[in-house]
Amino acid sequence: MQESELYILVSDFVEKKYGCFFVTVEAGKQGIGSVDVFGVRYTNREKSEIETIGVEVKTNMVSPCADFGQAKGYSVFCHKTYFASIDEFNRDHLEIARHLGIGLVQIKRTDSNLVCDEILEAPASKPVKKLLDYVLESKSIYQCETCKVFRSYKGDFTEVTSLNNISKWTISQIKNGKALRIKYKDGKKEFYCNEHAKIKLGINE
Repeated sequence: MQESELYILVSDFVEKKYGCFFVTVEAGKQGIGSVDVFGVRYTNREKSEIETIGVEVKTNMVSPCADFGQAKGYSVFCHKTYFASIDEFNRDHLEIARHLGIGLVQIKRTDSNLVCDEILEAPASKPVKKLLDYVLESKSIYQCETCKVFRSYKGDFTEVTSLNNISKWTISQIKNGKALRIKYKDGKKEFYCNEHAKIKLGINE
């Protein structure tokens, strides 16, 4: 079985087990690394705080120290990291995982189906902010400057470089429900959900 064949199974598990509002296969940054499964979930009722979950998936373990270490590496942009495998975990594996600060997900066969089971919960860690921000932005996950709500906005926003001379096209996009991303020429960035983009631009319907 190819490793990639397990990605959808693990993605479904991450979405249901951890209540993620966004799950994707492969997320990261070129030159840094890419985790096999990446999920994002809310950690408060206001949806203004999130937690990212990364899972490194292997059909078989070659070296627990190296394989688990690879999973741990993704903590640079994930709050919690897991290693998932079909190979059965033993006491040594649990001890190594605890020492490294990762969680373990067992992929096992029940009848004719494969299922995932969390064997060890991952402790929370603190990602590198600029790398976390990069990965979130690469997946079009933004936080509104005003209401502070995080949401996945893939293909659902319009971008400008200045608030001066906003075009009629941009206004129409906002009126039709798009969010607004302002990427200023000095590198500063702001993001507004549709409701607050209208307020920002003074659009009254």
